[in-house]
Amino acid sequence: MAMVLALPIAVFGAEPTGYYKSCENKGGSALLSALQSVIGSYNNVGYDGLYDLYETSDVYPDGKIWDMYSTKHWSPTSSERCGNYKSVGDCYNREHSIPQSWWGGGTSGQGSDAFVVYPTDGKVNGQRSNYPYGECAYGETLSPNGSVKALGKCGSCTFPGYTGTVFEPDDEYKGDFARTYFYIAACYNSKVAQWTKNGSAADFMAGNSYPVFKDWAVKLLLKWHSQDPVSQKELDRNEAVYAEQRNRNPFIDHPEMVDYIWGANASQKWTSGAAGLPQIATPIDGDIINMGNTAVATKATTYIVVKGVNLTETVSLAITGSDCFSVEPATISAADALAGTQATISFVASTAGVYTATLTVKSGTASSTVSLQAEARDGLVANEATDVTSSSFVAHWVNTGNADDNGCYKLYVLDPVGAVEGFPVDVQAADEQYRVDGLQPLTSYVYSLRSNGLRSNTIRVTTTEPMPFIEILFDEELHFVTEPGVPSDVAELLIDIENITSDVNVAVNEPFQLSTDKADWSTSISISPEQDRIYMRVLSATEGQYTTAITASADAYIYDDAEATATVAAGSGVVEFGVDVDYHTWDAYARSGAIIVETVRPAAVAIYALDGAMCFSGDVPTGTATIEGLPVGIYIVAIGDFSRSVLIK
Repeated sequence: MAMVLALPIAVFGAEPTGYYKSCENKGGSALLSALQSVIGSYNNVGYDGLYDLYETSDVYPDGKIWDMYSTKHWSPTSSERCGNYKSVGDCYNREHSIPQSWWGGGTSGQGSDAFVVYPTDGKVNGQRSNYPYGECAYGETLSPNGSVKALGKCGSCTFPGYTGTVFEPDDEYKGDFARTYFYIAACYNSKVAQWTKNGSAADFMAGNSYPVFKDWAVKLLLKWHSQDPVSQKELDRNEAVYAEQRNRNPFIDHPEMVDYIWGANASQKWTSGAAGLPQIATPIDGDIINMGNTAVATKATTYIVVKGVNLTETVSLAITGSDCFSVEPATISAADALAGTQATISFVASTAGVYTATLTVKSGTASSTVSLQAEARDGLVANEATDVTSSSFVAHWVNTGNADDNGCYKLYVLDPVGAVEGFPVDVQAADEQYRVDGLQPLTSYVYSLRSNGLRSNTIRVTTTEPMPFIEILFDEELHFVTEPGVPSDVAELLIDIENITSDVNVAVNEPFQLSTDKADWSTSISISPEQDRIYMRVLSATEGQYTTAITASADAYIYDDAEATATVAAGSGVVEFGVDVDYHTWDAYARSGAIIVETVRPAAVAIYALDGAMCFSGDVPTGTATIEGLPVGIYIVAIGDFSRSVLIK
């Protein structure tokens, strides 16, 4: 897709007088460096403090937390914070818009900067993983949960310059994330050059302090910045974060600065007076609109949003190069363009062929030129598939009126061997689309349509690779309390691994420790995709408050959304993780065909089979007791009013 770099956009913010004075008369790398001096030192509210800040920085008018990864309005109370999740809409967490693994992890600095970390749906955050942002025309969006819909999709990048897996945010928030990345480049300008040593950062980052991002990434961010101008949500958020952190996002205050650092004006010097220039924000200058295929004499339509900034004159829309294209309306008032107004582009041709034209949108000195493409075909017409996943795609066609007596076409779908089971199938011509399910991943398919002796063109589509996914599940808040030199109680973590065949490495920072058997402990362990649980504890000789991300990685996939905290203090005692036991702390698990029971004081233990039969009853002393001689199966271990299930394999 062709494009030009972002044009100046108006001043929206309300920064203190003289806030950016030291940045005047600078451009390019000098302006970026000057911005770091202005915003690089700030009052970090801390990782835990982000939740409190979100109650003013990320709120809908109804007072609920605003999420850019799903349509859910979250309760500001702790009840909807992650924790565990299985579906979209279960809980929200703190999403690092630039993956933690890119700078080496940690929740200080950029790890708890409110301009970097957003409240987002936990499930969608897990899908995003550590993939860079990008565009994926055939990406996969997670299934809705009731009325809650996921926003964004994950898949192979279709933006020129990169072909790896990316996460594409919803159109409404692409500009928000672009300006977040420009903020990161400015605020952490002295650090960003080192980030390419970590994880997949080198796919997006250039390994320098200017331009900071790779060429394809700069073009992507500039496109998003232009097509999604600063919103009221961003303006309000900028003020709320400034009230706590005492720094601002300059690209919300002065969006035109982007052009003076990375765009066409990078060789010129920025001044605050540059912000008032008129601009056509959308459609983007240099863009290409491909209207696809249609039948001869059958109209095809598409829609654009005409939006401008600082416009005072009427906007005109005109098409040149082909009479087969038209646009309505031909003019839009400046006021309507400032608010954003929809225009309709139509195409109809009397003969088969490929057609091109040029759309020019102009208001005074501001203009945008867009290339138009379309193709007219004889007979039935199939169009490109959309929503391609590892097991499905949506087939599209044009309703030409050549349907059978029931208004149907026959849709044929073939794989490399022959017809896919269940096809051909009758589809309603007027629907113009049909979801094809039950397919194999990484497989090439073709589809076409037939009716009344006519046959359409053939469309080829290849299903995607199944998206890998790792999720770490645990009860309630993962917090440990212990004394120096004393191991904390052990937490059991469940691991949900999907579409991964290699071993998974799970890692934490000291003094946190992991184990697969509660015997050997370290900060990093390796588990097979078939394993479903691991154990975690804290052991430190030094008092203090500790935080760690729990990172699970396999091949290029990294999950780092789960966090744990710990308090190590003299006299704190050992507390039970998860449920509270009134008179003692205990655990039960299986090892080597036996049930192991651990207690911190003597207790009466009963073990039952699933049918209710008692298999063991007796007193267990302080420490560890081994109950042997039980056959393979699931057992209920009970102490007092509390019980746990244990599986002997």
